[in-house]
Amino acid sequence: MKKKKLLLISLVIIAILLVAFFFLKSGPFPKNVKDKTRSGFIGNEIWSGTINVMGDLIVHPWATLTIKPGTTIYVNPIDNAPKFSTEVLPDGFNDNDPTRLKEYEDTHITISGKIIALGTKDKPIIFTSASQNPKIADWSQLNLDDGSRLDHVIVEYLRTPSANGDDIEITNSIFRHVMWGGISLADKSSRIINNTIYDCGHEGLDVHGGEPYIANNFIYECNTGIVVITDYLEVVPGYFFKGRSNPTVVNNTLLNNGHGIYIMNSDGTYINNTITSPVGSPNDWCYEDFCYKNMNYGNAISVEGNSSPVFINNLFANRTVEKPGEPKLNIIEKTNLSEKDLTYLSFDVSSYQDFIKNNIQYSKPISEEELERQIDQARAYLADHPQGKIAENLREQIMQELNIGFILEGINQRELVVTTIAVRQYEKYKEKELLFEDPQVGTFSVLLLIPEGGESHPAILGLHGHGDSKEIFKQKYFGKDLVEEGFVVIMPSFRAMGCDELERNISKELLLKGFTLMGLRVYETHLLIKYLKSKDFVDKNRIGIIGHSGGSHTANVVSRVSQDLKAGVYDYDSFMLDLCIENNPDIHCQTVPSLAYYDPQINDHSTLKFPSYKFEYGYKGLNDRQEIINFFNENLK
Repeated sequence: MKKKKLLLISLVIIAILLVAFFFLKSGPFPKNVKDKTRSGFIGNEIWSGTINVMGDLIVHPWATLTIKPGTTIYVNPIDNAPKFSTEVLPDGFNDNDPTRLKEYEDTHITISGKIIALGTKDKPIIFTSASQNPKIADWSQLNLDDGSRLDHVIVEYLRTPSANGDDIEITNSIFRHVMWGGISLADKSSRIINNTIYDCGHEGLDVHGGEPYIANNFIYECNTGIVVITDYLEVVPGYFFKGRSNPTVVNNTLLNNGHGIYIMNSDGTYINNTITSPVGSPNDWCYEDFCYKNMNYGNAISVEGNSSPVFINNLFANRTVEKPGEPKLNIIEKTNLSEKDLTYLSFDVSSYQDFIKNNIQYSKPISEEELERQIDQARAYLADHPQGKIAENLREQIMQELNIGFILEGINQRELVVTTIAVRQYEKYKEKELLFEDPQVGTFSVLLLIPEGGESHPAILGLHGHGDSKEIFKQKYFGKDLVEEGFVVIMPSFRAMGCDELERNISKELLLKGFTLMGLRVYETHLLIKYLKSKDFVDKNRIGIIGHSGGSHTANVVSRVSQDLKAGVYDYDSFMLDLCIENNPDIHCQTVPSLAYYDPQINDHSTLKFPSYKFEYGYKGLNDRQEIINFFNENLK
C-alpha cells in the first residue's frame, strides 16, 4: 500500500515538474524575436521583422504569440519533420482532394495557438508562402485559439485559416488564394468585421456552430460566399449533438461567387446584405492534378434541412457593386414626398452639441483663455513668418488639427440615410430635395441636380458661403449652368453659417472641447462624396468641387483631405484666423488657430494633385461663367 502511495506521489511530482519545465521554457515574460527562424512549440513571444517558419509551430496553451505591425511571416511550403497528423474525412465535396489526406498534412506546415496580430493600414502583418512562385495550399493551416485578435493582417496561399477558439476577433484584414474556406469558424462566438476575402475554393467564410457576428465584409470570387452548417456528430452510438449555427450576418457584400449564402440545418439573422453575381467567379482552385471547379449556380441564397433563418432587407441583384479595394458604402435611401420647409435646419445645431457628447473620448478641452492665447500666438507667428509652417503630410496635419480622423475613418461603413422629399422636373435636368441623416452630425438638407440622359455623368460639389444657401448657389454660383452643361451638381445647406451669434456660439463650444465647426463641414462634404460614389448616374472617377466665400474656404480644406476630387474652382483662400469682421468681430467656423500656421501651404494650389482655377472673389468677371464651364469640361469630361 505504501509503495502505491509513493508511486502516486512520484507521478504527481513528475507531472508538476514537467509542467514547470515547459512553463519556464516558454517563460512568464515574452521573448522578443526579430528576423529569426521558428518552428516547434513556443511560449510567449513577440515577433517583428521577417520571420521564417520552417516547421509546424504550436503556441503553448498558456502562452500568446504577439506580432508587431509590418512583420512578414514566410511559411516554408515543405515540412519533412516527423509529426502526428490525421486526415479530413470525405464529405462528398472533397473526396478526391489530396489536401485532406494524411500525406498532405505530414508535409505541410500548420501554425496554431493564441495569436495577437495587430497591424496597421500602412504596416500590415503578412502570413504568406516562402515559395518564389507561391500557390494555394503551399502551407496547411492558421489555427486561432481563444482570445486571438487579427487586425490589418494578410493571410494567403494556404489550405485554410480556422478560428477554432472562443472570443476571436478578425477585423480589417485580407484572406485570399485559399484552397478551402477563407475563414472557418468552429462552434464559437467570434467577430468577423470589415474584411476582404477572395479567391477561395470552398467558401469565403463558413460557420460550423455558435453565434458569430459577421459584418461589413467584402467576399468575392469564391465557390460560395458564406456557408452556414450545423455539423451533427455521433458522440456516442445512436446520439448526435452539435450546437446549432446561429450567426448574425449584416451589411456584407458578396460579389461574383458561385453561391451567395448556403444554409444547412442552421438558423441566423441576415440583414442588409448585397448578393450579386453578374459574371460569376473566374477561377478554378487546383492543387497538383486536382481542381475545385467554379460552380456558378447563380443562387443568391440556398436554405436546406431543418433551418429557420431570418432575412431582412437583403438585396439580390445581378448588377455591378463597388469593386474590391474600393469602399463599401452604407447608404439607405427612402422617399417621403412632402415639399416641407427646411429653413429651420439651417439654425438647428443640436446635433453638433450631441456630437460633442457622443465623442467625448476624442475631446481635447481647453479654456477660453487658452483659446485666445492660441489665436494671438498664431497671429504673431504668421506676422513674423508669412510663409507659415510646412507639414510633411498636409492631409494628416489637417485631419489632426481639425480632429476629424476618427470620423472620416469609418465614414463608408457608417449608415447614411438619404430621404427624397421633393422631385422637380425641368427641361434639361431633374432636381431632388434630399435630407441627409448621419449618426455623427444629424440631419441637413441637400439639393441634387441630375442632367437628362441615362449615362454616367461627371459630378461637381457646390459649397455656398456665409448668409447663402443651396438655392442661392444654384442660381447665382453656376449650379444651374453646370447641370445644363451635363454635370451632376450636389449642394448642401450648411448649418450655422450666418456669421451671427448662433455660429459664434457653436464654433466656440466646439473649439473649447477640442473640435471644430470647420471639421464638421469638411465631414459633411465627404458625405456628399460618399453619396455621389454610390450612384450609377455618377462617374465616381470624375468629381470636382467649386465654392464661394466661406464655401470656397471649406473647398480648399476638402481638396487637401479628399482623395476623390479631380478638379477644383475657388474664389477665396483658407484663412483660419478669420473673425467675420463684417458683422461682429468674433470667432466662427473659419477660426482654427492651430491650423492657421498651414494656411500658406493649403493655399499653394501648385501642390494640389489635380487641376485648379482661382477666380476673383464673387466670380464677378464677365467671362467667369464660361471659363468655369470650360475648365470643368476640360478636366472632368
